[in-house]
Amino acid sequence: MSEKKSNRRLLKLLSVAAVLLLLVGVFASTGVFASLFDTTSVVENKFEAADVSARLNGGQRSSAGSEYTVSNDGNLPVFVRVKILANWVDENGNPMMYPPEGAYQISIGSGWTRTVSASDPTEGYWYYDGLLEPGATTEPLITGVSVDGGEVELVLLSETIQTNPADAVAEAWGVAYQNGTWTKAY
Repeated sequence: MSEKKSNRRLLKLLSVAAVLLLLVGVFASTGVFASLFDTTSVVENKFEAADVSARLNGGQRSSAGSEYTVSNDGNLPVFVRVKILANWVDENGNPMMYPPEGAYQISIGSGWTRTVSASDPTEGYWYYDGLLEPGATTEPLITGVSVDGGEVELVLLSETIQTNPADAVAEAWGVAYQNGTWTKAY
């Protein structure tokens, strides 16, 4: 009987040792797996905020004779339009209530298209033919002004709009640019 008892005792001891080895193996393997998978990789955020900004070169207000261009200082391609306002001014640069009898002629450079319908609310805008890439500058809008009978002051108002989404310019300005041509959007 003592041999049976010793066999049982040995069997118990082996069972306890096997359970302990199994537990040590489980804890060791989870520690290894945890250290392998505990580190997370760095994900770079490639989002860049849109920056639509332009600069009117040649002055916001100037007497006749300057060239005017628009530069894209933003980080997206844009469409450009400019409105030209002309005021007769006296010798001190003050707008005149009653303009003198005379005429002025503004010479427009190449690469610009004017709206054509007199009933159009966007009448008077000059649209740059093409999109303006970041860092680029338009062709000169005004290449010359001739004045007969007084002095004219020009006020230029420039606007830019991003080119994407494609329908943004149609919704905002009522025009569309396709195949190198500006047309009515609706």
